[in-house]
Formats: sequence, structure tokens, C-alpha cells
Amino acid sequence: MTGRAGITIGYTFPASPGKQVQPAGVIESVGISPYSRHEEKLQVKTKSTMIAMMLAALPAVALAQSTGTTSTPRVDQRQAEQQKRINQGVQSGQLTAKETARLEKGQAHVQKMENKAVADNKVTKKERAHIAHAQDKQSRKIHREKHDKQTAK
Repeated sequence: MTGRAGITIGYTFPASPGKQVQPAGVIESVGISPYSRHEEKLQVKTKSTMIAMMLAALPAVALAQSTGTTSTPRVDQRQAEQQKRINQGVQSGQLTAKETARLEKGQAHVQKMENKAVADNKVTKKERAHIAHAQDKQSRKIHREKHDKQTAK
């Protein structure tokens, strides 16, 4: 078959009947647009709408990720406060080297529990309660060690 510009076109039809087939690249090479101007405007409008919808959804996704299920800001804040209490005890001489090492080991244990809970990207209420209980115990240990009769030499 010969096209408008004198180009010979060979067609191959797919096995599924009823579908219109346009030979790839032939229409563009002749200079005829495969779409009318109206269809082009619709495509641009559709693409713009899709992009706008995706951009509108981004803040919702970010908010869902930051509102608690995977992050543990409370735990982190409490860990930092307890670490400050340990450091203050070392500086003031209230904690011996052995007590400090024991408290640091306890802090590392709580941190390991937190890391394990966050590893699956979902911190459950049960995991939070377990971590909070461990931090409570650690806080009592810090207080007890700082206020006993032992002092650093």
C-alpha cells in the first residue's frame, strides 16, 4: 500500500480482531499527527491532573510516616535525658567507673530494644510499653547509683 507522501507501508495485523492498528512511526514520518488537537489537549489536561493529584498526596504520605508508627521521638528524648544524667553523675563524682559502665550497658540495652522495635517499620503499643518499662527501670538504677555512698576517687 502506498501512503500520502509516496511511502510504501507494509501492514501486519494482530490476531485479535476488531482492534484498529496504526503502523508505528509511519504517521509521524509522513507528518500527520496521530491525535487531533482536541485529543492532545485532553492528554495534557489528564497528565496535569494526575501530577497535581500525586503532588497533593505527598504531604499525606509524609504525615502518615511521621505520626508515630515508625518513629520513637519520646524514647529518643528520654534516652538523651538519661544519658545527660549519667554524664552529670560522672562529672560530679557521684558515679564510679564501674557504676558508669553498668549504667551505660543498661542504656545500650534499651537502645537495642528500640532499634529492634523500629526495624520492622512498625512500633506497636506493646513494644512501646516494653521500652518504657525498661527506661523506667534504667531511670531508677541511675538514681540509685548516683545517690549511694560510693563516689569516684
